[in-house]
Amino acid sequence: MKLVKDILQHIAYSIANNEYVWTDQERIAIKDNGHFAGDWSDLYISANAFLNTSGGNIVIGIKDDEDNNRYVFNGFDNRNEPKLQLLVHQFTDTQGNAVDVTECIHFEKVPFENGEVMALQIDALPESLRPVCYKGYAYQRSVAGDQKIPGIKLNLPEASMPAEAEEVPENFEPIQETTGADSQPAAAENENKTVFQQAYSAELINIFGTDYISLDPELKLMLSYVYERSQSADKKYPEADEISDRLWQIKNREDNKIEEELHRKKIKKALFLLEKNDMVIRIKAQYRINRDYVVVRNLFN
Repeated sequence: MKLVKDILQHIAYSIANNEYVWTDQERIAIKDNGHFAGDWSDLYISANAFLNTSGGNIVIGIKDDEDNNRYVFNGFDNRNEPKLQLLVHQFTDTQGNAVDVTECIHFEKVPFENGEVMALQIDALPESLRPVCYKGYAYQRSVAGDQKIPGIKLNLPEASMPAEAEEVPENFEPIQETTGADSQPAAAENENKTVFQQAYSAELINIFGTDYISLDPELKLMLSYVYERSQSADKKYPEADEISDRLWQIKNREDNKIEEELHRKKIKKALFLLEKNDMVIRIKAQYRINRDYVVVRNLFN
């Protein structure tokens, strides 16, 4: 787990020097699940995403405090080991059949600061076994974090749900099949995204050049909104929550607190990525386009 140890060195430096060091969100997830009796749904979702994509690592016992740009070391509580044992039993195929992922998930306690963290190495599943689902959803991993894979329908009888199914919130609903009338929200979402991006694509290409062209569509959407707000008469630049709320509205999603919270986390991580690469500037929690951006290389591919 060389990647984990390298990341932990960066985080230790960050804590010691009160300096927030960005981590590779596509390959590693930092989880504050070291304490006992915490909710592990978010961790299981990240594991599912790594299984369905290119694999990755999860570090348990450190809080990634994005609001305050810092890391907080809490350590791993050994009483949580049963939850780790349950991890390999959380996933099903798209037909609701349990999938054994034991050979894909490896655990190791790693010394850190004055205690230890739990490190997970997760190998990608073979293509023939993908995607696997967690509580009716299948996820994939990108630079912006965990993202739901669209177009997967999984309706499981209650008796066939994997362990910890009783923790599903009351407002949880399985993904609906996007055919016929049900496909209209997805179509509207794509249409909104396309119109929103094309409105400022020429201006943003003029600023960022080929680096903008190579961006993930979600990052383009974020830049478009930040640019739009910078053109408004009041010149009030948006904060992270405003950007998150606006993009959530564009997605035309129903009221789903779990999905919305994951969306907010993804937006904050993506904004940090854009700021780190000088595409946006953050001043007093407000974001604006860096009009002095210098095209040096393809940053995101």
